[in-house]
Amino acid sequence: MSTRILRLISISYLLISVLIFLANWFKAEYSLIFIAGHIVFFAFYSKSMISPDETYIPIKSLFLMGAIAFIWSLLTGTGGFFMQTSDYEIHNSKFYDLFIHQWPLLVPEKETFSCYYYGYYLVPSMMFKLTGSISPSVIIIYTSLGLWIGLSWLYLLLYRNILVLIIFILCGGICFSLELISLGLFRSSLSANSILSLFTQSIYAPNQTIAVLITTGIFLYYIRDNRISFYVITLSFLWGVFPAAVLSLLLGVKFLADFFTKKDRPDLRSFILGYILPGILFLPVFIFLTSSNQIPIHEFHDFGKPNSWTPYSEIIIMGLILFWLIRMQPSHKNQIPVIVLVASLVMLGILLSFRLGNFNDLFNRGNMPLFSIILISIFQMLIVNLKCDFPSNNHIGSKRMLLFPVGYWRKYGLVTIWVSICCLAAIYQLKNMSNSNTFLQTYTPIPYNTSVNSYQAMIRLNGIKDANQYLGNPNSFYYMHLAKKNN
Repeated sequence: MSTRILRLISISYLLISVLIFLANWFKAEYSLIFIAGHIVFFAFYSKSMISPDETYIPIKSLFLMGAIAFIWSLLTGTGGFFMQTSDYEIHNSKFYDLFIHQWPLLVPEKETFSCYYYGYYLVPSMMFKLTGSISPSVIIIYTSLGLWIGLSWLYLLLYRNILVLIIFILCGGICFSLELISLGLFRSSLSANSILSLFTQSIYAPNQTIAVLITTGIFLYYIRDNRISFYVITLSFLWGVFPAAVLSLLLGVKFLADFFTKKDRPDLRSFILGYILPGILFLPVFIFLTSSNQIPIHEFHDFGKPNSWTPYSEIIIMGLILFWLIRMQPSHKNQIPVIVLVASLVMLGILLSFRLGNFNDLFNRGNMPLFSIILISIFQMLIVNLKCDFPSNNHIGSKRMLLFPVGYWRKYGLVTIWVSICCLAAIYQLKNMSNSNTFLQTYTPIPYNTSVNSYQAMIRLNGIKDANQYLGNPNSFYYMHLAKKNN
């Protein structure tokens, strides 16, 4: 399958949810205009947005990544066959809420509407409404499809190496890995706000993990042409606001850097078609998502606590590893521009310094695309450097390149220690999770109808402050003029 087809599948996967949202959350006279706009633009995008970087993925690799995606989907707790985190009480309640109530969702006890990024939930919930029952199998298939699409982009970015791909999924920040080991050995916590692995992110927020995999993958693969990824990023806002906003800012930095260094200065027609039109089509989702009743909890990071500086050590370590690997790079340029890597490190520090959301969601979810970009770059440079050290290896993704002799510890010691700790922590985490499942009758899944609606589920699980973040403002422009009215 060609990467161009994969890209169109990726966009279609995100776009279907947006079309369902527009049709059911907005009055017909508005929704029809924007639905038609998306369909026309998608047709234009399919024919016009073509890149010289297009390549093919073997069918065998696609099937292998499909198997990995299916296993990953089950291990996250999707469908309830393996242990689910407490967040699944909210995930399941959203599916139940969307299944049993009319759209747009209202919160009767607050006399307003629910203002949330429902992208991940809409396609399965639409099928539930059509069939008359909630089916975990539908959620598993839909989640596996999204993970498969994301894994396909990672597979290309990591030089078609399945082993490195699996390590990448399981690899989190050094503080997070030490935290897992500390909890396992000493039952004590080291610090908060550590950078989680994508696998761990997925057991809390599969919706946002899928969107990050797809958008970050396309952004990096087509790094030479920002127009190709901009439309995809705008579609992902309905799946996760913070990761999409962070990736949009990063794309903006890349666009400005290209513009002022004269690497890429689009003409007026390209600018309108590549940026203005996708921005206009994004307006309904933007208006809805900014119609919240109140600003989430926001405050600056408390630097007075004993372990308050610990998370910053992760950023410093990643910066040192990147600097060292860039110095050892061969004469050819890095695949990911240095400006993108530097901006990612700086943005991580900014996100950490300002808390937004009851559980610092801005950092905890916003770091996903940034950390993914940094980690992909580290693995890319490590593979290329090792290839130069082992010229006898014909395949750039050879497993032998990961088993270098002791003499190379001086050269790659820091990154090797980091990845080793991450892998050990991931093995511990997977072992604990795999022991709790319905197959061994050691786990009972969380029901879908534990609450009257998802608002009540959020109150019970995370408290009133967290739940109120997702209440819409009944006096907002969206609700007063654009919202579809139901009974």
